[in-house]
Amino acid sequence: MQAQEAIRSVLHQNCPDYQIIISDNSTSDGLGAIVMEISNAVKYVRRSGNLTALEHFNACISEVDTKYFALFHDDDVMLPNFVELFWRAHSHFPDAIAYGANAIIQADGLPCGLAFKASTQYVGPIDMIALGSRYFARHQMGIAPLPSYVYQKKDHLVFDLNAGKYGDVQWLLMHAELGDIVWINEPSMIYRLHDTNDSKTESLSDRLKFLRFLKTHKICSESIILIHYRRFLYKKILLDSNLFQKIGRNKILRDYLICSQWNINFMVNNFTALIKKMSYKIQTLSDFYSNKL
Repeated sequence: MQAQEAIRSVLHQNCPDYQIIISDNSTSDGLGAIVMEISNAVKYVRRSGNLTALEHFNACISEVDTKYFALFHDDDVMLPNFVELFWRAHSHFPDAIAYGANAIIQADGLPCGLAFKASTQYVGPIDMIALGSRYFARHQMGIAPLPSYVYQKKDHLVFDLNAGKYGDVQWLLMHAELGDIVWINEPSMIYRLHDTNDSKTESLSDRLKFLRFLKTHKICSESIILIHYRRFLYKKILLDSNLFQKIGRNKILRDYLICSQWNINFMVNNFTALIKKMSYKIQTLSDFYSNKL
């Protein structure tokens, strides 16, 4: 069972400076029995089983009584260095509001790459624009997955229950508005891809909700993020046969996409990102062949 493996991975950390609380929002009592088998020293909280994912996160956050916390998922695995690397990053960036970790992406039980690529020990400090660009800009080099983050506790920061399935990115952007985020390059978890991952399904209505968040936000509204995200979203809408079927609507979308593509082609930031990505790939290949020789 994945949850059992996840719990054991958290318990087997190199650094003992942490505590584990298991919040059970499932509809059966199977997890409780597993927790009792693994360790009777683990704090176990049984929920009603009818909370949404975001409601469950908010319930957990409201009960945090430490300065830092992580919302680790039950289908992923912590490597033994997770806590150790967080405290090391904290010593270098003590004022960061959140710390994201690199992850080994695993599909069908086999590793298939890293969550993000970087040539330095730490990426950042990352502000709101830089974080949004990692999600939506062209030529970006990956992201730190949501379960990898350790957050500084802020009582007023909770998940927006009306944000939809992309509320996790909105949650991270809200953190980046208040302070810098740091990513740790060394992998410290395994992020599993499977058929039940939330990212496997799409919701255009929730995409539009998130676009509204970006448009109404005073920082995001002035960035290149909106241009890239609109283009990404409108391409999906154009391909959806159930939307915008009235006469002329498809032509409007096509004209917008053509115009935005010309604008993107002449953006300096676009070429800067491409050059940076190419430089990283060249450096990675150089390091590989140096070690091989």
